[in-house]
Amino acid sequence: MSSARILFVCLSCVILLLACSVCRNRAALAVTYSVTVASEYGTTIPPVGVSVFQSGVTVFCTAEQYFQESPGVRYYCTGWTGSGSAPATGTTNSFYFQILANSSVAFQWAKYFELSVLCALDIPCIPALGASYYPDGTAINLGAPLFVDGKRFDGSGGTGVIASSGAFAISILLTAPSSVTWFYRDAEFTPTPMFSNLPITIDNSPLVGKYTCITIDPNNGFPAVSYFDEQNGYLKYAYFNGANWVIETADSSLLVGQYTKLIFDDQKSPVILYYSFGYADLKIARKDIEGNWYNDIVDAAGFVGQYCDITPLPGSRLGVSYYDATNGDLCYREYQDGFWTPSPHLALDSVGNVGTYTAIATNPITGEPAIAYRNETDSTPYFIYRSEGAWIKSQISSIAGTGYFIDLAFNADGTPFVVFQDFRNSPRTIDVILAQQAGNVWINRVVQSSGDAGFYNSLVIDAAGFPHISYYDDSSLGLRYTFWNGKFWVSEMLDTAGLHVGRFGSLVLDRDGLPQFVYWADDTLRYQKASGWGPVTLTPTVPTEQNENVGNVGGGGGCFIATAAFGSYASSAVRGLCRERDLHVSASNLGTGLVSLYYHVSPSIAAGLDSSSALLLVRRLLE
Repeated sequence: MSSARILFVCLSCVILLLACSVCRNRAALAVTYSVTVASEYGTTIPPVGVSVFQSGVTVFCTAEQYFQESPGVRYYCTGWTGSGSAPATGTTNSFYFQILANSSVAFQWAKYFELSVLCALDIPCIPALGASYYPDGTAINLGAPLFVDGKRFDGSGGTGVIASSGAFAISILLTAPSSVTWFYRDAEFTPTPMFSNLPITIDNSPLVGKYTCITIDPNNGFPAVSYFDEQNGYLKYAYFNGANWVIETADSSLLVGQYTKLIFDDQKSPVILYYSFGYADLKIARKDIEGNWYNDIVDAAGFVGQYCDITPLPGSRLGVSYYDATNGDLCYREYQDGFWTPSPHLALDSVGNVGTYTAIATNPITGEPAIAYRNETDSTPYFIYRSEGAWIKSQISSIAGTGYFIDLAFNADGTPFVVFQDFRNSPRTIDVILAQQAGNVWINRVVQSSGDAGFYNSLVIDAAGFPHISYYDDSSLGLRYTFWNGKFWVSEMLDTAGLHVGRFGSLVLDRDGLPQFVYWADDTLRYQKASGWGPVTLTPTVPTEQNENVGNVGGGGGCFIATAAFGSYASSAVRGLCRERDLHVSASNLGTGLVSLYYHVSPSIAAGLDSSSALLLVRRLLE
């Protein structure tokens, strides 16, 4: 066979093989599958209907995020259902799959309505100003602050499901496009208290003046005070008779007098609730008409009674709140006709370790008790109140690291306000926070954010509905008084004469609305009061946020690592360490440098200490 013939045969074989390969590929390409897409709204990829794809390819499916049916009405894609090669279900508006069989996809949609929250001012309302869409039938709680800079609340208007009721708290089921508009009017200034007199010392005995509480005697309008005598372990009572301060021992049994709270009952007699740390019991002291003091046990079931508070209730009743350290519960009892009920105590909250820093007050409209307190497990403040026999709980702030040094007060319309400290190590924050309830939501606002403030808060609401707060400002080492004057916060340092003056402070407004204070001042009991009304303050004076020097020795505060170790700045161990720092360590240039270094590095270290088991062991050994 010639070479030409051999070449022809070879070429023919190659051509035949190529032809077979092409036929096989064409046969493979001929295998296709369909995808059937269904969607009631919007544009989809692949489009609605049937699309054909080659076997094995990746199919991308997507739908619009939402479809605007009409103004204020949208349909949002909430997912899909599928068959064949498509995933059976999903909750997004896009996905992909490899097609190996005939498949189907059905996009799912839900109806949403627009809620617009409007105001001519930039206010911290809930929900925030602006427009948002919510699913049909969503329950929404709306609230507005009663006062903002230069303004006070003046009603509300609404469209859709929101009526123009004028309320600052509204609850709705959103079933149509709706809006709320918050209205405010110009506020009037309130006068500023003058402090022309120097503070006076009520009791200069050794180691007195902690756990103070001041109130006004309804018999004569003069101040009365309860406090702790640490030197003797006694409960003390002091009152002003118009000329002098008279001091009495209300209880001299074993180691009593911490966490004192003083009120006058419906017989206008003084009543003091306090903790007996000798027996870890909750006690009460009463003064009879002849001037004799009598004591009684309120609760002795375990280690109970710390962080106690008391409020008068209608019908000659008393309500008390306190912490059960044995079980980590918030407890409540009532006194009526000579008996404490229920027996045993009522644990209002037992979820986690709860019930520290309790503050109790009576709603002036309903006559029912309400309690603010701290949850140590999630490190946030809570509020619980009684309504028609049931206790209703809400969280005041969800930010962990808040809820220290709580106090509670109502305005005349029954709106509760809560003051507390925001003490976080990361980011470094030691602020004073005021929370106002608006229906079922809480509106939190910063009172003071500069320096280290908010220790031992005391809160009262004046006749105009504005808050007055006293607290220890650790950056200035003194007692600070801050109040809302109708348009903004006004603040003044009342007493810095000494070392750490102003802890364990308590505030009351007298019959004229003027503030009076008692507080611990270097192991003595000190008193200060406004001498009268001064001119209106025309510019805000509360300290504002600034670049803080964490190495500021004069500011003292923080003690971050110690606070993380012992759980609270209020711990006696932390206060003792702070005292050593200020009295001895900072007395030299070397010590000042060491303290500065400490404040530079301690916040980041403290942030990781809270859960340390070794640290907890050291803490127990030291305590």
